[in-house]
Amino acid sequence: MNLYLPNNFYSRLLAESLSSEKKIKIYYFPSAILSSKLNEDNNGVALIPSLDLLNNKEFFVSSKFGVSFEGSLSNSYFYFTKKGDINNLSLIGDISSTEVILSKIIFKEEYELDVNIEISKDQKIENKNKLIVGDENFNSVNLNFALSLTEKITDIFDYPLPFVNYILASNNKELLKTFNIKAEEIQNRIIKLIDKSETIKSINTNSKKFILDNVPSLIYNYDEQDKEGLVELIKLPYFHAIVKDIIEIKFE
Repeated sequence: MNLYLPNNFYSRLLAESLSSEKKIKIYYFPSAILSSKLNEDNNGVALIPSLDLLNNKEFFVSSKFGVSFEGSLSNSYFYFTKKGDINNLSLIGDISSTEVILSKIIFKEEYELDVNIEISKDQKIENKNKLIVGDENFNSVNLNFALSLTEKITDIFDYPLPFVNYILASNNKELLKTFNIKAEEIQNRIIKLIDKSETIKSINTNSKKFILDNVPSLIYNYDEQDKEGLVELIKLPYFHAIVKDIIEIKFE
């Protein structure tokens, strides 16, 4: 089985937990092209950005497995300047449809603004509001000055739900059963290995402490709240007139 993953801290933790699964071949790609890779492989599974479902509604989606967050833990963080200009936002890192769409929704909800979004490759950009996606948050920036995408999105929901950032999807629903059966086991493996993992060693000391302190907010093994969180997340673009229809998620 081919497993396509985004190349970020949380997916590499997952890969470490699957090291004994010899039948699974892991490939890393930018988040923005994971769904395309999955469309080319009818016998593969992929951890895709949740809002990719808007253009891939035929994908089957695991009801038991993915990556979601609660509280301040996230894969994406906002960094705002002190100048007070909130009309513009630079997106940096492993950007996907999820971050672009949700940034628009957040600025509309909080500031009643149609924010101007710029995709930037400059990791060191200064004096601009920015959303950094991926490992750069844990390597060279200070999370003490950051606001998590998780918190911003869960504030929009009518009641507290996890932010489902990535979903496990496939064109072959039978392949998802492998992960569904082992979801709880994989979650437990990750929690057990995280403080000694090669992945955690790759980030700076402050970020390591922050993540370890917030491990209970990192979810791979989904329950009904995570499923509901995904359903509500998928509705947001419709309520903000970004898409014309609410899609029905094909949970397996």
